[in-house]
Amino acid sequence: MQLRNRAAAAAGNQQELNPQENKLIVDKKRHAAKDVNEAEPKAKRNALTDLSRQIHNFVIDSSRKDASKKSEVKKPKTGALQPIAESKSSKEIAVAETKKVVKKPAYDFDKECAHDIASNAVFANDIFVYYRSREPLFKVTNYTEKHRDITHEMRMILGDWMVEVQENFELYHETLYLAVKLVDIYLDKVDKVRQEQLQLLGSSAIFVASKFDERSPPLIDDFLYICNESYKRQDLIDMEIHFLQVVGFEALTAPLSYRFLRRYSRVIKSDMQTLTAARYLLESSLLCVEYAPMSESKIAAACLLWALRVKKVGDWDPILEQYSGYSVEEIEPLMMSLNHMVAIRKTFMRKVSTVFEKYSHEIFFRVSLLSPLTDIYEQAGNNIVIPANC
Repeated sequence: MQLRNRAAAAAGNQQELNPQENKLIVDKKRHAAKDVNEAEPKAKRNALTDLSRQIHNFVIDSSRKDASKKSEVKKPKTGALQPIAESKSSKEIAVAETKKVVKKPAYDFDKECAHDIASNAVFANDIFVYYRSREPLFKVTNYTEKHRDITHEMRMILGDWMVEVQENFELYHETLYLAVKLVDIYLDKVDKVRQEQLQLLGSSAIFVASKFDERSPPLIDDFLYICNESYKRQDLIDMEIHFLQVVGFEALTAPLSYRFLRRYSRVIKSDMQTLTAARYLLESSLLCVEYAPMSESKIAAACLLWALRVKKVGDWDPILEQYSGYSVEEIEPLMMSLNHMVAIRKTFMRKVSTVFEKYSHEIFFRVSLLSPLTDIYEQAGNNIVIPANC
């Protein structure tokens, strides 16, 4: 209210002034503004602007510049031959550079799958690169040397029984591979396991893996039934708790060879029969503890190479080398070792037959009946041969 009263009073005072007084006030203001303008210094010249105004019409004679350069070149002295530097052309330089750099195919599988939301094409390559980086975290050793009660044959029988459980419960293959990986990690970390605990250990591994991968995992009563009621309900619960305490929850995210195999098969758009043949070889390797220390990505690549050659549909090409990171020289020795395992199956795996019978079915294209490649380790007999560079 006080501000409004002051403003009204000031307006009233201006209205009370007569026209002559108003004119005097305006003249004073004009003279004051003129004095201020004269007191301000003059604007400085802009050097760049003035210079550009002066030379914008100036034409440079390039002939004089070339002539001055030519005159500066010194002539060689007479009687002395000067060495001439050989200058390579741009074409020769490009050819030399292409020889140093390994050519990668201009094929981008993930770009072709960009329209498919389920393929996760944007992050697919980064995911498998991340899998490769995590493989050393879950590497196991040949733990049978420290377990007196566990032999190679017993480990093979356990793996065969786990394959049978996976088939009867119709579980995902990822569940089977994760369960076998968890068993290997557990046996590698503990110092002693009794023989009568192996079936309980396998049940706990499948139980944990099915909770992680399956939509509807089997119940505890289902596992007690397949174990012929050899264990009590509390035994399985206690073993599950102890199992997770040993392997750790991080082991549930361990890279699996089955996922690498599917990735390699997809990038080359392999047919289902070739993929199934590779799956048969890879699943057979789950029974052998000798292949437990192998890299998951490498053994998957070796199995696919074996299937390509057995089916005679191709070989290791630059696309597979790009997406797997392995050359044919790196995986061929391991592939021949796996081929030897199939060649001696009748004698080496005489007590286990679940994998062979599973893949001899028509739904799996009877790939277990395929003839293996020439066995270069035939002299090794019924022993699995692991090359030194694997």
